[in-house]
Amino acid sequence: MRILFVTPELPNPLHRVRSLNLVRGLGQRHELDLVSLAHEAPSAELLEALRPSCRRIDWVLQPRWRSLAQSALGLLGPSTLEACYERSPVLARLIRQRLDQCSYDVVYVKRLRMAQYGALAPNLPRVLDLTDSMARFYDLARQRAPWPSKALFWEEWLKHQHYEPRLAATFERCVVASPIDAAHLRDVQGLRNVDVVPNSVDTDFYRPRAGDGEPSTFLLSGLMDKLVNVDAALYLDREIWPRVRAEIPAARLRLVGPQPSRAVRALHGRDGIEVVGFAPDLRDEIARATAVLVPLRIGTGTKNKVMQALAMERAVVSTSVGNEGLGAQSGRHLIVADRPAEFAAAVVRLARDPPWRASLGADGRAWVVERYGVPAVIERLGQILADVVDGRCSSPKA
Repeated sequence: MRILFVTPELPNPLHRVRSLNLVRGLGQRHELDLVSLAHEAPSAELLEALRPSCRRIDWVLQPRWRSLAQSALGLLGPSTLEACYERSPVLARLIRQRLDQCSYDVVYVKRLRMAQYGALAPNLPRVLDLTDSMARFYDLARQRAPWPSKALFWEEWLKHQHYEPRLAATFERCVVASPIDAAHLRDVQGLRNVDVVPNSVDTDFYRPRAGDGEPSTFLLSGLMDKLVNVDAALYLDREIWPRVRAEIPAARLRLVGPQPSRAVRALHGRDGIEVVGFAPDLRDEIARATAVLVPLRIGTGTKNKVMQALAMERAVVSTSVGNEGLGAQSGRHLIVADRPAEFAAAVVRLARDPPWRASLGADGRAWVVERYGVPAVIERLGQILADVVDGRCSSPKA
Protein backbone atom coordinates (compact mmCIF):
# COMPACT_ATOMS: atom_id res chain seq x y z
CA MET A 1 0.00 0.00 0.00
CA ARG A 2 1.27 3.50 -0.87
CA ILE A 3 0.47 6.03 1.86
CA LEU A 4 0.79 9.81 1.93
CA PHE A 5 1.10 10.70 5.62
CA VAL A 6 0.40 14.38 6.45
CA THR A 7 1.23 15.68 9.92
CA PRO A 8 1.46 19.09 11.65
CA GLU A 9 4.98 18.36 12.89
CA LEU A 10 7.59 15.78 12.07
CA PRO A 11 7.06 12.80 14.39
CA ASN A 12 9.42 12.77 17.35
CA PRO A 13 9.77 10.90 20.66
CA LEU A 14 9.15 13.99 22.78
CA HIS A 15 5.54 14.95 22.11
CA ARG A 16 4.58 13.34 18.81
CA VAL A 17 4.78 9.78 20.05
CA ARG A 18 1.58 8.54 18.40
CA SER A 19 2.70 9.80 14.98
CA LEU A 20 6.18 8.37 15.49
CA ASN A 21 4.91 4.88 16.31
CA LEU A 22 2.42 4.93 13.44
CA VAL A 23 5.03 6.04 10.91
CA ARG A 24 7.50 3.42 12.08
CA GLY A 25 4.91 0.66 12.18
CA LEU A 26 3.29 1.47 8.84
CA GLY A 27 6.67 2.13 7.22
CA GLN A 28 7.75 -1.45 7.95
CA ARG A 29 4.81 -2.86 6.01
CA HIS A 30 3.98 -0.24 3.35
CA GLU A 31 5.49 2.51 1.19
CA LEU A 32 5.07 5.73 3.17
CA ASP A 33 5.78 9.31 2.11
CA LEU A 34 5.80 11.82 4.97
CA VAL A 35 4.79 15.48 4.46
CA SER A 36 4.85 17.89 7.37
CA LEU A 37 4.73 21.48 8.47
CA ALA A 38 7.61 22.60 10.69
CA HIS A 39 8.04 25.70 12.82
CA GLU A 40 11.75 25.13 13.26
CA ALA A 41 14.27 23.25 11.16
CA PRO A 42 14.37 19.54 12.08
CA SER A 43 17.61 18.15 13.41
CA ALA A 44 19.73 15.80 11.38
CA GLU A 45 19.29 13.19 14.13
CA LEU A 46 15.51 13.32 13.83
CA LEU A 47 15.59 12.96 10.05
CA GLU A 48 18.02 10.04 10.28
CA ALA A 49 15.70 8.32 12.77
CA LEU A 50 12.72 8.71 10.42
CA ARG A 51 14.38 7.75 7.11
CA PRO A 52 14.28 3.95 7.58
CA SER A 53 10.49 4.17 7.85
CA CYS A 54 9.82 6.60 4.98
CA ARG A 55 10.29 6.39 1.24
CA ARG A 56 10.42 10.19 1.20
CA ILE A 57 10.34 12.98 3.81
CA ASP A 58 9.31 16.55 2.95
CA TRP A 59 8.59 19.47 5.24
CA VAL A 60 7.72 23.14 4.90
CA LEU A 61 9.28 25.58 7.33
CA GLN A 62 6.81 28.22 8.49
CA PRO A 63 7.94 30.78 11.08
CA ARG A 64 6.02 30.52 14.32
CA TRP A 65 5.24 34.25 14.24
CA ARG A 66 3.37 33.79 10.98
CA SER A 67 1.27 30.97 12.40
CA LEU A 68 0.50 33.06 15.49
CA ALA A 69 -0.49 36.02 13.31
CA GLN A 70 -2.79 33.77 11.28
CA SER A 71 -4.41 32.54 14.50
CA ALA A 72 -4.95 36.11 15.68
CA LEU A 73 -6.68 36.97 12.41
CA GLY A 74 -8.68 33.77 12.75
CA LEU A 75 -10.53 35.22 15.71
CA LEU A 76 -12.72 37.00 13.16
CA GLY A 77 -13.60 33.92 11.09
CA PRO A 78 -15.31 30.52 11.45
CA SER A 79 -12.14 28.39 11.37
CA THR A 80 -10.61 27.28 14.64
CA LEU A 81 -7.46 29.02 15.82
CA GLU A 82 -5.63 25.68 15.56
CA ALA A 83 -6.58 25.31 11.90
CA CYS A 84 -5.51 28.90 11.18
CA TYR A 85 -2.19 28.21 12.91
CA GLU A 86 -1.42 25.34 10.53
CA ARG A 87 -2.55 27.07 7.33
CA SER A 88 0.22 27.16 4.72
CA PRO A 89 -0.16 27.78 0.98
CA VAL A 90 3.37 26.43 0.52
CA LEU A 91 2.48 23.15 2.21
CA ALA A 92 -0.70 22.94 0.13
CA ARG A 93 1.36 23.31 -3.08
CA LEU A 94 3.79 20.65 -1.92
CA ILE A 95 0.97 18.20 -1.20
CA ARG A 96 -0.55 18.86 -4.62
CA GLN A 97 2.84 18.15 -6.21
CA ARG A 98 3.16 14.85 -4.38
CA LEU A 99 -0.38 13.87 -5.41
CA ASP A 100 0.39 14.70 -9.04
CA GLN A 101 3.74 12.91 -9.07
CA CYS A 102 2.88 9.75 -7.14
CA SER A 103 0.13 7.18 -7.25
CA TYR A 104 -1.09 6.82 -3.66
CA ASP A 105 -3.62 4.33 -2.36
CA VAL A 106 -4.64 6.37 0.68
CA VAL A 107 -4.00 9.75 2.32
CA TYR A 108 -3.58 9.69 6.10
CA VAL A 109 -4.00 13.09 7.79
CA LYS A 110 -2.92 13.52 11.38
CA ARG A 111 -5.02 15.84 13.58
CA LEU A 112 -8.14 17.85 12.93
CA ARG A 113 -6.19 21.08 12.43
CA MET A 114 -4.63 19.49 9.32
CA ALA A 115 -7.95 18.26 7.91
CA GLN A 116 -8.00 21.26 5.56
CA TYR A 117 -5.32 19.47 3.49
CA GLY A 118 -7.53 16.43 3.00
CA ALA A 119 -9.62 18.48 0.58
CA LEU A 120 -6.63 18.46 -1.78
CA ALA A 121 -7.18 14.77 -2.53
CA PRO A 122 -10.94 14.44 -3.16
CA ASN A 123 -10.50 11.44 -5.46
CA LEU A 124 -8.44 9.33 -3.05
CA PRO A 125 -9.50 7.42 0.05
CA ARG A 126 -8.68 9.56 3.08
CA VAL A 127 -8.35 8.78 6.78
CA LEU A 128 -8.34 11.51 9.44
CA ASP A 129 -6.53 10.67 12.67
CA LEU A 130 -8.31 12.98 15.10
CA THR A 131 -6.57 11.28 18.06
CA ASP A 132 -8.99 13.08 20.41
CA SER A 133 -12.30 14.85 20.01
CA MET A 134 -11.17 18.45 20.18
CA ALA A 135 -14.70 19.67 20.88
CA ARG A 136 -14.75 17.45 23.94
CA PHE A 137 -11.24 18.47 24.98
CA TYR A 138 -12.03 22.19 24.88
CA ASP A 139 -15.30 21.59 26.70
CA LEU A 140 -13.31 20.05 29.56
CA ALA A 141 -10.39 22.47 29.36
CA ARG A 142 -12.45 25.67 29.39
CA GLN A 143 -13.75 24.76 32.83
CA ARG A 144 -10.26 24.74 34.39
CA ALA A 145 -8.40 27.18 32.17
CA PRO A 146 -6.82 30.12 34.05
CA TRP A 147 -8.63 33.41 33.65
CA PRO A 148 -6.09 35.03 31.28
CA SER A 149 -6.71 32.31 28.67
CA LYS A 150 -10.27 31.26 29.51
CA ALA A 151 -11.82 33.35 26.71
CA LEU A 152 -9.65 31.60 24.09
CA PHE A 153 -10.63 28.16 25.37
CA TRP A 154 -14.29 29.16 25.18
CA GLU A 155 -13.76 30.46 21.64
CA GLU A 156 -12.16 27.21 20.51
CA TRP A 157 -14.87 25.13 22.20
CA LEU A 158 -17.65 27.03 20.43
CA LYS A 159 -15.95 26.76 17.04
CA HIS A 160 -14.96 23.09 17.38
CA GLN A 161 -18.57 22.06 18.02
CA HIS A 162 -19.30 22.89 14.37
CA TYR A 163 -15.86 22.65 12.74
CA GLU A 164 -15.06 19.13 14.00
CA PRO A 165 -18.11 17.25 12.69
CA ARG A 166 -18.17 19.24 9.44
CA LEU A 167 -14.54 18.48 8.51
CA ALA A 168 -14.47 14.94 9.90
CA ALA A 169 -17.52 13.91 7.90
CA THR A 170 -15.69 14.63 4.62
CA PHE A 171 -13.21 11.79 5.26
CA GLU A 172 -13.93 8.16 4.46
CA ARG A 173 -12.81 7.20 7.95
CA CYS A 174 -11.75 8.89 11.19
CA VAL A 175 -9.79 7.28 14.02
CA VAL A 176 -9.41 8.30 17.66
CA ALA A 177 -7.35 6.88 20.50
CA SER A 178 -10.11 6.39 23.08
CA PRO A 179 -13.52 4.66 22.99
CA ILE A 180 -14.87 7.57 25.06
CA ASP A 181 -13.91 10.07 22.36
CA ALA A 182 -15.38 7.76 19.71
CA ALA A 183 -18.66 7.64 21.62
CA HIS A 184 -18.71 11.44 21.89
CA LEU A 185 -18.13 11.86 18.16
CA ARG A 186 -20.91 9.40 17.35
CA ASP A 187 -23.50 10.33 19.96
CA VAL A 188 -22.94 14.09 20.29
CA GLN A 189 -21.36 15.09 16.99
CA GLY A 190 -23.43 12.71 14.89
CA LEU A 191 -20.50 11.12 13.02
CA ARG A 192 -20.87 7.59 11.70
CA ASN A 193 -17.38 7.06 10.28
CA VAL A 194 -15.33 6.67 13.49
CA ASP A 195 -13.04 3.83 14.61
CA VAL A 196 -10.76 3.41 17.62
CA VAL A 197 -7.02 2.99 17.09
CA PRO A 198 -5.34 3.37 20.47
CA ASN A 199 -2.01 4.97 21.16
CA SER A 200 0.83 2.48 21.22
CA VAL A 201 4.07 2.11 23.11
CA ASP A 202 7.38 0.77 21.85
CA THR A 203 7.84 -1.99 24.41
CA ASP A 204 11.32 -2.79 23.09
CA PHE A 205 12.45 0.79 23.71
CA TYR A 206 10.62 1.15 27.02
CA ARG A 207 11.92 -1.95 28.75
CA PRO A 208 12.35 -2.78 32.44
CA ARG A 209 15.69 -1.92 34.01
CA ALA A 210 17.39 -3.58 36.92
CA GLY A 211 16.80 -2.02 40.31
CA ASP A 212 13.84 -0.59 42.16
CA GLY A 213 14.39 3.12 41.62
CA GLU A 214 15.57 5.68 44.14
CA PRO A 215 13.93 5.63 47.58
CA SER A 216 10.68 7.61 47.83
CA THR A 217 11.22 9.39 44.51
CA PHE A 218 8.17 10.10 42.38
CA LEU A 219 7.74 11.36 38.84
CA LEU A 220 5.23 13.52 36.99
CA SER A 221 6.18 14.05 33.35
CA GLY A 222 4.72 15.80 30.33
CA LEU A 223 4.84 19.00 28.34
CA MET A 224 4.98 21.38 31.27
CA ASP A 225 3.62 24.37 29.40
CA LYS A 226 0.36 22.62 28.52
CA LEU A 227 -2.77 23.26 30.55
CA VAL A 228 -3.41 19.60 31.30
CA ASN A 229 0.02 19.07 32.87
CA VAL A 230 0.27 22.47 34.57
CA ASP A 231 -3.09 21.81 36.22
CA ALA A 232 -1.95 18.33 37.25
CA ALA A 233 1.28 19.67 38.79
CA LEU A 234 -0.53 22.38 40.75
CA TYR A 235 -3.22 19.97 41.92
CA LEU A 236 -0.55 17.52 43.03
CA ASP A 237 1.32 20.25 44.89
CA ARG A 238 -1.71 21.69 46.66
CA GLU A 239 -3.91 18.71 47.39
CA ILE A 240 -1.84 15.52 47.35
CA TRP A 241 1.85 16.13 47.96
CA PRO A 242 1.47 17.68 51.47
CA ARG A 243 -0.27 14.47 52.57
CA VAL A 244 2.57 12.36 51.18
CA ARG A 245 5.24 14.48 52.85
CA ALA A 246 3.42 14.29 56.17
CA GLU A 247 3.89 10.51 56.06
CA ILE A 248 7.28 10.44 54.29
CA PRO A 249 9.21 13.66 55.05
CA ALA A 250 12.09 12.63 52.77
CA ALA A 251 9.85 12.03 49.72
CA ARG A 252 10.95 13.73 46.50
CA LEU A 253 8.85 14.74 43.51
CA ARG A 254 10.45 15.33 40.11
CA LEU A 255 8.51 17.36 37.53
CA VAL A 256 9.99 16.47 34.16
CA GLY A 257 9.17 17.97 30.79
CA PRO A 258 10.23 20.78 28.47
CA GLN A 259 9.25 24.43 28.80
CA PRO A 260 7.78 24.41 32.32
CA SER A 261 5.39 27.30 32.84
CA ARG A 262 6.03 30.04 35.37
CA ALA A 263 3.55 28.43 37.77
CA VAL A 264 5.38 25.10 37.53
CA ARG A 265 8.83 26.69 37.90
CA ALA A 266 7.63 28.35 41.10
CA LEU A 267 7.30 24.91 42.70
CA HIS A 268 11.03 24.17 42.48
CA GLY A 269 12.74 23.69 45.82
CA ARG A 270 9.54 23.53 47.83
CA ASP A 271 8.80 20.46 49.96
CA GLY A 272 11.11 18.15 48.06
CA ILE A 273 9.89 19.21 44.62
CA GLU A 274 12.42 19.43 41.78
CA VAL A 275 11.45 21.04 38.47
CA VAL A 276 13.80 19.21 36.12
CA GLY A 277 12.61 20.55 32.78
CA PHE A 278 13.70 18.76 29.63
CA ALA A 279 15.17 15.28 30.10
CA PRO A 280 17.30 13.87 27.23
CA ASP A 281 15.97 10.37 27.87
CA LEU A 282 12.69 9.98 29.73
CA ARG A 283 13.52 6.34 30.44
CA ASP A 284 16.20 7.46 32.90
CA GLU A 285 13.59 9.41 34.86
CA ILE A 286 11.08 6.56 34.84
CA ALA A 287 13.76 4.11 35.97
CA ARG A 288 14.81 6.23 38.96
CA ALA A 289 11.21 6.71 40.15
CA THR A 290 9.65 4.67 42.92
CA ALA A 291 6.35 5.25 41.15
CA VAL A 292 4.94 7.45 38.38
CA LEU A 293 2.12 9.84 39.28
CA VAL A 294 -0.58 10.91 36.82
CA PRO A 295 -2.95 13.27 38.70
CA LEU A 296 -4.68 14.57 35.57
CA ARG A 297 -8.00 16.37 35.91
CA ILE A 298 -8.26 17.42 32.24
CA GLY A 299 -7.64 15.34 29.17
CA THR A 300 -8.96 13.16 26.40
CA GLY A 301 -7.56 10.16 24.58
CA THR A 302 -5.07 7.70 26.02
CA LYS A 303 -1.99 8.77 27.91
CA ASN A 304 1.44 7.83 26.59
CA LYS A 305 3.05 8.58 29.96
CA VAL A 306 1.00 5.81 31.58
CA MET A 307 1.85 3.23 28.93
CA GLN A 308 5.54 4.13 28.96
CA ALA A 309 5.77 3.75 32.73
CA LEU A 310 3.91 0.43 32.72
CA ALA A 311 6.12 -0.86 29.89
CA MET A 312 9.12 -0.23 32.15
CA GLU A 313 7.40 -2.08 35.02
CA ARG A 314 6.97 1.04 37.11
CA ALA A 315 3.95 1.29 39.38
CA VAL A 316 1.53 4.07 38.44
CA VAL A 317 -0.98 6.03 40.50
CA SER A 318 -3.48 7.83 38.28
CA THR A 319 -6.81 9.58 38.34
CA SER A 320 -9.66 8.21 36.26
CA VAL A 321 -8.83 10.85 33.63
CA GLY A 322 -5.31 9.45 33.32
CA ASN A 323 -6.70 5.95 32.86
CA GLU A 324 -9.40 7.06 30.43
CA GLY A 325 -9.47 5.04 27.26
CA LEU A 326 -6.88 2.56 28.54
CA GLY A 327 -9.13 0.44 30.70
CA ALA A 328 -6.37 -0.67 33.06
CA GLN A 329 -7.68 -2.52 36.10
CA SER A 330 -7.10 -0.61 39.32
CA GLY A 331 -5.26 -2.73 41.85
CA ARG A 332 -3.84 -5.03 39.20
CA HIS A 333 -2.22 -2.94 36.46
CA LEU A 334 -2.08 0.43 38.25
CA ILE A 335 -3.88 2.33 41.01
CA VAL A 336 -6.76 4.68 40.21
CA ALA A 337 -7.56 7.28 42.87
CA ASP A 338 -9.62 10.44 42.30
CA ARG A 339 -9.74 11.87 45.80
CA PRO A 340 -6.58 13.59 47.07
CA ALA A 341 -6.46 11.57 50.30
CA GLU A 342 -6.85 8.27 48.43
CA PHE A 343 -4.24 9.27 45.86
CA ALA A 344 -1.75 10.21 48.59
CA ALA A 345 -2.45 7.00 50.52
CA ALA A 346 -1.68 4.93 47.42
CA VAL A 347 1.60 6.80 46.91
CA VAL A 348 2.63 6.22 50.52
CA ARG A 349 1.74 2.54 50.40
CA LEU A 350 3.75 2.04 47.20
CA ALA A 351 6.77 3.68 48.82
CA ARG A 352 6.53 1.29 51.79
CA ASP A 353 5.61 -1.93 49.98
CA PRO A 354 8.24 -3.02 47.39
CA PRO A 355 6.61 -6.41 46.68
CA TRP A 356 3.34 -4.69 45.79
CA ARG A 357 5.16 -2.26 43.52
CA ALA A 358 6.88 -5.13 41.77
CA SER A 359 3.63 -7.03 41.28
CA LEU A 360 1.87 -4.01 39.80
CA GLY A 361 4.83 -3.33 37.53
CA ALA A 362 5.03 -6.89 36.19
CA ASP A 363 1.30 -7.19 35.55
CA GLY A 364 1.21 -3.70 34.04
CA ARG A 365 3.91 -4.47 31.51
CA ALA A 366 2.37 -7.79 30.45
CA TRP A 367 -0.96 -6.05 29.92
CA VAL A 368 0.53 -3.14 27.93
CA VAL A 369 2.57 -5.44 25.67
CA GLU A 370 -0.52 -7.45 24.77
CA ARG A 371 -2.92 -4.55 24.17
CA TYR A 372 -0.84 -1.51 23.28
CA GLY A 373 2.40 -2.76 21.77
CA VAL A 374 3.13 -1.24 18.36
CA PRO A 375 2.56 -4.48 16.36
CA ALA A 376 -0.94 -4.97 17.80
CA VAL A 377 -1.99 -1.38 17.10
CA ILE A 378 -0.52 -1.33 13.57
CA GLU A 379 -2.37 -4.54 12.78
CA ARG A 380 -5.64 -2.84 13.73
CA LEU A 381 -4.88 0.31 11.74
CA GLY A 382 -3.67 -1.68 8.74
CA GLN A 383 -7.02 -3.44 8.52
CA ILE A 384 -8.88 -0.12 8.61
CA LEU A 385 -6.68 1.29 5.84
CA ALA A 386 -7.20 -1.83 3.74
CA ASP A 387 -10.96 -1.57 4.17
CA VAL A 388 -10.90 2.12 3.17
CA VAL A 389 -8.82 1.42 0.09
CA ASP A 390 -11.06 -1.48 -0.93
CA GLY A 391 -14.16 0.68 -0.47
CA ARG A 392 -15.54 -1.22 2.51
CA CYS A 393 -15.37 1.94 4.70
CA SER A 394 -16.97 5.05 3.28
CA SER A 395 -18.12 8.27 4.83
CA PRO A 396 -21.87 8.91 4.87
CA LYS A 397 -20.95 12.58 4.39
CA ALA A 398 -23.05 13.44 7.43
